Amino acid sequence: MDDGIINKDEFNDLKKSVLDNLNTPILEKNDNKSVNVKTGEDNIPSHSEQSQFIDRSTNPVIESKPMSEKDKNTLFIVLGYLCAAIAVLLIPVVFGAGGVIFGYLLTRKSKTQTNGVIIIIVNIAATIIGMLLGYALW
Repeated sequence: MDDGIINKDEFNDLKKSVLDNLNTPILEKNDNKSVNVKTGEDNIPSHSEQSQFIDRSTNPVIESKPMSEKDKNTLFIVLGYLCAAIAVLLIPVVFGAGGVIFGYLLTRKSKTQTNGVIIIIVNIAATIIGMLLGYALW
């Protein structure tokens, strides 16, 4: 051990206390009111037992479901218009190109083809306006 966070003596003390805890008897109650005593390697829970004792308050499991097509389309529409608004004020080429990409992704589906074309046109116009505005203010 290097002289980093803990020294060698502290490490050995921690190691000893962990090993002592593994050999400490554990009382386990059964459904029929009897008590079993476990010691040594019996204290180490199996994988199925470990999953029962996970504290979800400190280790939350985030379960997510895949986005529906309608949610994806709505997200692309919002991001496309957002890129157009940002392209007027900040780095027009990057945000304008991003908006054109979102518009293209929308044109691939027949339900959102019109929105996609509108977003492409708006982003090209926003890119040109942003470049002219940057040139005028520079």
